Amino acid sequence: GWKEDLNLSYEVVPAEVSAAAYLDTIHAGRQEPILLVGHSKGGHLAIYAAAACREEIRSRITRIFDADGPGFGRGMIEQLDLYSLRDKIIRIIPVFSVIGCLLEPVAEARIVDSTETLLMQHYPLSWKVKGGDFVYCGEVDRRAVKAEKILEEWLEKLDADERKRFIDELFDILGAAGSDSLKDVMRGNLHDYR
Repeated sequence: GWKEDLNLSYEVVPAEVSAAAYLDTIHAGRQEPILLVGHSKGGHLAIYAAAACREEIRSRITRIFDADGPGFGRGMIEQLDLYSLRDKIIRIIPVFSVIGCLLEPVAEARIVDSTETLLMQHYPLSWKVKGGDFVYCGEVDRRAVKAEKILEEWLEKLDADERKRFIDELFDILGAAGSDSLKDVMRGNLHDYR
């Protein structure tokens, strides 16, 4: 899923199409209100599906919980009229959020404190809870803001073909090194590929 996550920056990906189709299929012929919830790419997919599903389904969506999911390219926001969903979206990101700050967010974020550090805060089981709700903070860590700006500047400089080529090459390298997860990369647990 990593590669597809990065492909979100320049194209509609199969997971987005599948999410909207699934939402249409599972709720066809029903009448009850709909609540969508997703973490990471799942948060992104919840928003995409809400925008791309049939109108009779979309009108029944009451809330969309996006837990540290990446945003959308500006063209996609306009194409799907994603800002029309803002009032339904509850977006939650940790203090050090990079993944949830990729691309353009559709809604303002609530920032939650975490027991982890840096990118490991992406895992929601590390998010602090007190009295049945998250422990919220005032702002995102300045280091995460800096990382977000660097990524944003980089993405803006590359056209779709350049992004695709870079992403393909990056994943060839990670695959050759035996990296299976974000934890492997962050902790340096890359397998010896000699």
